[in-house]
Amino acid sequence: MKHISLDNDWRYKYRVTTDDATTGASIAAAGLSGLQAWFSLTRGGATINAGLTKNMVELSDTPGTYTAVVDGDVLRTYLAALDGQVIWEVFGDGLNVYTSVNRRVKMVREL
Repeated sequence: MKHISLDNDWRYKYRVTTDDATTGASIAAAGLSGLQAWFSLTRGGATINAGLTKNMVELSDTPGTYTAVVDGDVLRTYLAALDGQVIWEVFGDGLNVYTSVNRRVKMVREL
């Protein structure tokens, strides 16, 4: 399980694929819009705070990979009270959840 270190910024990053209609092969799902990531207290749940919800942008040099950054100050503001607890990083389109990954909140990075 990855830790969310509150003394750093956090980068949401997801690679999205789809099946090619002709070959059935898995290919990068480039050019999508409306994708978001957020932190939740429950798997697939609502955001802890709107400041933790970010609109994802596609990396120009890596089609199908979407990313956004939450500033460390924002993390500390909304997650400091959850130090040591497990929360969920959620990725979806605002209506549908595509995946949820558990993360442990830590005040400082552990080496």
